[in-house]
Amino acid sequence: MKEIPQSNIDWLTLGQHYGLPTRLLDWTENPLVGLFFALCEDKNTESHVWIIEPFEYSSYDDDLLAIHGLRMFFPKVLDDRIFSQRGCFSIQPFPKENKPFLTIDDLYNSGTIELNNLIKVIIPNDKELKNELLMLLIRMGIDNSFIYPDLTGLCKQIKYDFENGLERF
Repeated sequence: MKEIPQSNIDWLTLGQHYGLPTRLLDWTENPLVGLFFALCEDKNTESHVWIIEPFEYSSYDDDLLAIHGLRMFFPKVLDDRIFSQRGCFSIQPFPKENKPFLTIDDLYNSGTIELNNLIKVIIPNDKELKNELLMLLIRMGIDNSFIYPDLTGLCKQIKYDFENGLERF
C-alpha cells in the first residue's frame, strides 16, 4: 500500500478495488485494461466493455451522503494496482426506499440518470475470438502481472501461461 487511507472515500476506493461491494464502480482510463477484464470474466456469455466520457466529476472531499447523481472521481493512488490499472471510479447515489443498487445496464436502460455519453461495446460469445483477443493483449503486455503488479499477479500469469501452453519465461 502506497499510503494509508485518510477518508471515507479512500476506504471505499480501496475496498471496491479489492472486491468489497460498495457504491463505487471501477473504470479505467486505459481501454486495453477494460478489455482485459471483460475477457477474463465468464467466457460462456457475451462480454461488455463500457466506455464513458465523464460528465460530472466529484470533488474528492464531497460529502458521500449528499451525492444524488452518478459522479466520477479519480482516487488518490493508495495502491500499485490502482496505478497500474489507471483506475478511476463512479459513485452512485443511494437507492430510494432501501432498494438494491442498479447495475450500469439498469441505469442506462432505465433513463433514471442521464448517460448520453455512455457506449456499450459487445464482444460476442465466441470462445475463439475471446481467446485470440486475450492473446493479443498478453503480447502487448496487458496480462495478470501488469494488472496486479505484485506476487499474486505474477503467479496468476505464470499459471495461465502454463495452462495455455505459452512459453514466455
